[in-house]
Amino acid sequence: MDLRNKTLKEGTNKKILCLDGGGIRGLFTLEILKYLAIKLYGNYDKYGTNCLISNFDLICGTSTGSIIATSLALGMSIVELIKIYKDIGKNIFDGSYLYIPYRICRYITNGDYYNSKILEEYLCTIYKNTKMLDIKKTKLFITLTDITNDRWGLYLSRSYNLNISQIPGDSNMTIVKTIVGSCAAPTYFKSIVVNDKTFVDGGCICNNPSEVGLLETHDIFDTFPRLVLSIGTGIPTNKKAGYINDLPCKFIDIATNTELVECRVRNFCEDIGINYFRFNPNGIGDISLDESRDYVIENGEIITYNYMRKQDDKINKLKNYLI
Repeated sequence: MDLRNKTLKEGTNKKILCLDGGGIRGLFTLEILKYLAIKLYGNYDKYGTNCLISNFDLICGTSTGSIIATSLALGMSIVELIKIYKDIGKNIFDGSYLYIPYRICRYITNGDYYNSKILEEYLCTIYKNTKMLDIKKTKLFITLTDITNDRWGLYLSRSYNLNISQIPGDSNMTIVKTIVGSCAAPTYFKSIVVNDKTFVDGGCICNNPSEVGLLETHDIFDTFPRLVLSIGTGIPTNKKAGYINDLPCKFIDIATNTELVECRVRNFCEDIGINYFRFNPNGIGDISLDESRDYVIENGEIITYNYMRKQDDKINKLKNYLI
C-alpha cells in the first residue's frame, strides 16, 4: 500500500474501526468489543453498542471480521452477535469425527470441506437481499481476494461509491455474497463467483485491514483518520519448527499474519500523529479457526477477559477520544 505523499489534515476528527480475520476466534473480537462497551458506556446491548459504533466514520473487516463489521454497521448489538457466533460455530464446525470422511469427500468433489451453504443460508435469514450500498449508518468495506486471474489481488466490497481508488472493488454486491466471499478460506470453504469474478477469503492477502483502512480513509475523506482502533483475534505462541508436513500450515500462518501489518501501521501512525490503539490478546492465537469444543472456546473467552482487564490505561486514553 502506497501511503506516501498523503497527509493528516489539521482539525480532522475521522475515526476508523478495523477487525481482523480469524474464524471462530471472532468470538474473542466480540469479547473485546463487549469489554470496551461496558467500560465506556455501561452495557453491551443496543445502547452500549450504538454508543461505541457511532464514533466511527469507517468500519472495515476481513473474513470473520466481515461478519462483525457488517452487523455492527447495520445496528446489531454485541449481545446478538455473540449468540449468532455460537450458533454458527455449532452448526458449521461440529467437531464430531463421524463427519470427517464425508467432509473429505465433499472437499475433493467441490472444495467445500465445511458446508458453506449453512453459512450462506444462515446469513440470508439475517441480511436477506440487502446490498452493501443499503448500509447508511456508517461507511463500511470488506476485503476479499480476487483469484479470477493467475495474479491474486485485493478486492473491496464497499457500502459507498468511490470514483478513484488504488484498490479495485464495487458497492453492488449483496451483504450475503460479500461475507461468504470474505470468509471463503481455502481448505475450509469453496470459492464464490460473483459477476464473473472468483473470490476467496480476504485474509489470504489482507487479514489485518487497518493498513487498507488508512488508505481508504484518505481516498474517501482526503485525509487520514485522527484515530484507528484495530482489534485482532489473537497472537500465536512461538513454537519449535515441526516436520516438513507442517509446511502448508506455516504458509497459511505467513499469509494470514496480522502483526507484520500491525508493525507498519503503528510506525506510520506514530510518524504522522494518528492515535493508534490495538487490542490483540496473547494466548488465543493458537486456537483453531474451526474450533468447536465448548471448553476451548470458554477458555479463550477467559484469556481475552483477563487480557482486557490489564488494558485499563490504554482504554482510559481511548476514552478521551470516544467520549
